[in-house]
Amino acid sequence: METHQYSENYRPSRDPMELLRQEMKLRNFSQKTIKSYLNYTIRFINWSNIHLATLN
Repeated sequence: METHQYSENYRPSRDPMELLRQEMKLRNFSQKTIKSYLNYTIRFINWSNIHLATLN
């Protein structure tokens, strides 16, 4: 598995959706892909009635 070098000012978020966005950005996903993945993740969470607080 590939390890990522984090910059000194990188601070992981406590928000699961922001953490997902940050991780995809670190892996050089395109902005369009990030937007799409976040959209489908939110739609899935809403469909499944999962609360974001339980994802931590």
